[in-house]
Amino acid sequence: MQSILKHLCRVPAVMKAELSNALFDALPKTGWLYPDLTLSAAQMYGQGVRADDLHALVERGLAESKVLCRCARCPACQTHQCSIWERCMRCESANLTAIPLFHHILCAAIFEAPNGLAAVERCEKCDQPLADEPAMVEPVGDTYRCRDCGGHSPEPKLAFYCFGCQKVHAFDEVTFHRLWKFRRATTHSALTDSVRQKNDV
Repeated sequence: MQSILKHLCRVPAVMKAELSNALFDALPKTGWLYPDLTLSAAQMYGQGVRADDLHALVERGLAESKVLCRCARCPACQTHQCSIWERCMRCESANLTAIPLFHHILCAAIFEAPNGLAAVERCEKCDQPLADEPAMVEPVGDTYRCRDCGGHSPEPKLAFYCFGCQKVHAFDEVTFHRLWKFRRATTHSALTDSVRQKNDV
């Protein structure tokens, strides 16, 4: 009876070692394991491989990790394929053009320069040549022109668009997460033997 109980006490340790082996084998022998941003957060490192489990390998000294990026996660499909979507304030078209704005300090004029400042010879307000005193002209931002409806706005309407599920989300609906890359520890050959030996415990 005591031998049976002793064996049962060893089962969790054996299962934990087998799990460590499987996770360790999921890491490439050379290079880094990168998340697949087209898959959901629960599957982006591979089927059955969770980021928390990989971090556990790091804590045990079997793997190394490094922050790859900080990405927006889609609330609908849980992938990290969101991109900022700029749209026209009037018609919500994405067919926008950013036009640089400049300030002529001498007369306080604000003017557009769609082809660049070099293409603007004279100030529209005071008619002074701009090339004579370039220090008197400074950039002050952009204005946005819609190629579809012709509307102008100081800034576009912003949202997040997910290329995975093709859904649009407001900024407060999207969460941001640090994504990590993982690799076997630099002394992975010795560590591999150490992990294998755990199955004999």
